[in-house]
Amino acid sequence: MAGLTSFLRSLRQVSQKTFTCPKPTSIPASSFQSSITRQLHDDNTGSKMPDNKFYELRTYKVKPSSFLAFMKLTNENMAPRLAHNKLIGYWATDIGGLNEVFHIWEYDCFAHRTAVRAALAKDKVWHASYFSEAVQMIDAQENASGRLLPWKPLQDQPLKEGVYALWNYVSGDKRLETRAAFLESDACKILSPDDFPMTEFRSKLMTPNPFSPLQ
Repeated sequence: MAGLTSFLRSLRQVSQKTFTCPKPTSIPASSFQSSITRQLHDDNTGSKMPDNKFYELRTYKVKPSSFLAFMKLTNENMAPRLAHNKLIGYWATDIGGLNEVFHIWEYDCFAHRTAVRAALAKDKVWHASYFSEAVQMIDAQENASGRLLPWKPLQDQPLKEGVYALWNYVSGDKRLETRAAFLESDACKILSPDDFPMTEFRSKLMTPNPFSPLQ
């Protein structure tokens, strides 16, 4: 998915415990469904929902014996979930996490997320067509939240096809070629360990599901 590179490079991790919405503003939501959620929030609370957009990154580890059934169920029954808020992308991990899916959802602020989660809990179609069956196939769930840095907007102009490892590549072999070329380059040879203050690196290769906006 073109745009995943820019998106993930632009995210910074933030904690839900330390995140605070700013004072209420009247900035409109980015989608029709968000507008409905906002209106319900405003009517029920008597205050304007603030606009402080962030992204939730969710990872589901699926039982190996159920992975194919889980993917089929997901590909065929995501419409009710997509009606509640904006999906950025949904992928299956090929390398870096077996029997794993990774998805990113957009929210206007944490109050918006709370409203969406409450609406999902009451959505009988969502529960009957997907959630009640899918939850039995999942071994573990992880999530994190992040915000785009102000100087790097989200770009949704996907490639027609490809696999991705935070950076997008047309194939896994192309990724190996690119990394080998970099290791042989003058730019790499002049680097020292002091140029890499990070203590840990992680890498995943992922392929998008058919309904994923970012392909």
